Amino acid sequence: MDVDRLFLALEAARNEYTELGLEARLQNLANSLQQLAAQPSDSNAATAFKSQFGDLATVLQNAQSNLAPPIRRMVWDATKLSRHMGLSLAARITKVIDDNRMTPQLAVTEMTALLDEVKTSMAVATSITTGLASLGLKSPGLSPGEYELGFSFPKTLVKPQANLVADELHELQKVLRAFAEVTGAPIDSVVLKKIGSSEWQFFFEAYAPTAAFLAVAIERIVTLYKTNLEIRKLKRDLESKNFP
Repeated sequence: MDVDRLFLALEAARNEYTELGLEARLQNLANSLQQLAAQPSDSNAATAFKSQFGDLATVLQNAQSNLAPPIRRMVWDATKLSRHMGLSLAARITKVIDDNRMTPQLAVTEMTALLDEVKTSMAVATSITTGLASLGLKSPGLSPGEYELGFSFPKTLVKPQANLVADELHELQKVLRAFAEVTGAPIDSVVLKKIGSSEWQFFFEAYAPTAAFLAVAIERIVTLYKTNLEIRKLKRDLESKNFP
């Protein structure tokens, strides 16, 4: 795994955890759940728990990590951090509550264990980023005005053979040169900057117009593909109902 990608992904996870105040929010939820378990007939305890749960659910649903690019999510998945972030964490909390509606004390135990798990995971992330920084391996990230294009070739699709990887890179280079030419940039302006080996990840430095144009093009292609799938589904539904 590329050290720069690892550092940036762990730092992003740690920063979100801190900025959203997730440790305090999780602790407040656990405390309110404990109070409700001790006094199940207390309406104030029920209201407090509902408020804490709703607040945390909203924060996790709107977390920026839910919109993270696939390459960063791959790092979170590999390090199991994704289980402690955004929608994944919200789903785990909801499951604890739903599975133990009749046994609130068991819900308290599982919620406390989940809180400890998240705290330990983020502490490890902090320790790793601090250690990498102390060894001079801290990634500087992108400078203002600097743009990077990242591509991942899954090893399940591209076999670990030099000639096959080279063929894929050759095809990718032709596409990138075409985009550079369309945006008025020199055709050799898209330069290979870094390589990651976990899933054959290639990162290119590009001019701003080229990066923006490529991002819009990919978005349009995905939208068209999604629309095509929806049309096919509707067509099958109509045929199954014998519509003419």
